[in-house]
Amino acid sequence: MMPVAEGAAFENAAPTLRRRRAQMMVVSISPPKDLLAHAPSMPTRARHGKHFTRAPRPARIGRGKGETTMALELWTSPTPNGWKVSIMIEELREAGIDLGEVHVRTIDLMKGEQFADDFAARNPNQKIPVLRDGDRDIFESCAILQYLAEKHPTTLLPLDEARWTVLPWVYWQAANVGPAFGNKLSYTRYLDQLEDIEKRHPLERFGNEALRLVRVLDGQLGDAPWVCGEHFTIADIALYPWLRGYKWSKVDITTRPRVLEWVHRVRARPAVARGIAYGVPEDEIDSWSKARRASYAKRGASIADNASIAGRDASHD
Repeated sequence: MMPVAEGAAFENAAPTLRRRRAQMMVVSISPPKDLLAHAPSMPTRARHGKHFTRAPRPARIGRGKGETTMALELWTSPTPNGWKVSIMIEELREAGIDLGEVHVRTIDLMKGEQFADDFAARNPNQKIPVLRDGDRDIFESCAILQYLAEKHPTTLLPLDEARWTVLPWVYWQAANVGPAFGNKLSYTRYLDQLEDIEKRHPLERFGNEALRLVRVLDGQLGDAPWVCGEHFTIADIALYPWLRGYKWSKVDITTRPRVLEWVHRVRARPAVARGIAYGVPEDEIDSWSKARRASYAKRGASIADNASIAGRDASHD
């Protein structure tokens, strides 16, 4: 199972004086139609110390003659909130939606690229992801899920009254699961400079809350395959990237077999496999190397440190 090193820490990386523009990756989606879902993964390549995985894309459905659209741009990073949107893009493609080319700009959080002026102009909150659709910029991962689902109707989000069986669970993830799992992760992996006695209460508090939320999800799943019943929806997409990293955040979901089975069921979807490959070395999609885990833990410690956060805020007043 993939250890997800993010939470609040990874999306609040301190800025550096040297702001480099993030690398732009143009994703092509014009393979033959018989390669829709099961083509082998393309090789990982490295550039400037970064790894990118270009997963194969399902074939597009042709546009009408003379019709033109502006390419989508996704400004993102390989984190749970970033993967929500890349999974959504791939699920729409899997459903036959023609999104055209999607330009994926990988934001280096460690270098503070989310604090660059061009990023802040599109998201004043300075966190990934951001979706650029023509002249419109949408930030907040769950808002992006809803935006894409409403613009491109599929079973991922009903557009009648049934949408209210889905949207509350999307917001539940944003307001509850993300913060609880993210804080549990920070105190578990990143804040080694704190004495054990200082971490005792937050570890217990966020650990218990994360387990409570797992119980809630277990009850909601019941005997259904997906969070909202018989159809895979944006509620599953919003929740999955956080739950799949349960080992990294040390939230034991194995006592809830239905939740664990749901995690495996989501992972088995071809579009999800492509979505979580964005920005990740091919051989580390489901399990980070020991060196990568150590590197993220070290960097996360400096990012989550209160002094670092205070210094960052002061520099942007």
